[in-house]
Formats: sequence, C-alpha cells, structure tokens
Amino acid sequence: MLWAGYLLSGERLCSQRPVLNTDYPHVPISRAADYVLVDRDLRKPADAVGAPVMQISVYSVYRLKRGLPGGDRCSHAMVQTVTGATFGRR
Repeated sequence: MLWAGYLLSGERLCSQRPVLNTDYPHVPISRAADYVLVDRDLRKPADAVGAPVMQISVYSVYRLKRGLPGGDRCSHAMVQTVTGATFGRR
C-alpha cells in the first residue's frame, strides 16, 4: 500500500484500511473514491463497476460506483499519526 500511495501521489487518495501504526504517513480513511486499486489475485470489489480500466504490474484498477456512503475524505495530503519516536532503552 505504501508503494501505491507513492506511485499515485499526484492523485487524490484514500483507503478503507490504510497501513497504520508505522512511522510512514498514510492516506486518509475513506470509501468514496473514483477508483480502487486491488491485487490482481483478488476478486473484483463489490463496489466496482465494469471491467478493470487498467492493470499495473500485479494490480488492477477499477472504477467505483458513485455516491458510496461515508463521505469523500480523499486527499493529496498524507496523514501522519506518529508524533514522536523513542530509540533504544531508557
């Protein structure tokens, strides 16, 4: 997911299940996006419309249905939830 976030950084991004509890910033939590990126080994998402619009390496990109619940919080900005780090023992 981190790779996909950097690859698509020019687009507004969001995720229902972003990578959390790491030092890396993550995309905002949201469901209302224009497209969904999924591993090609997984089935087509229930909220996807039609065939994949693109395939990138091991991923497929599908268009999502319009008007999904939850509000659109997709953004160009990444979310940083880590406010500090401790290295070694104290």
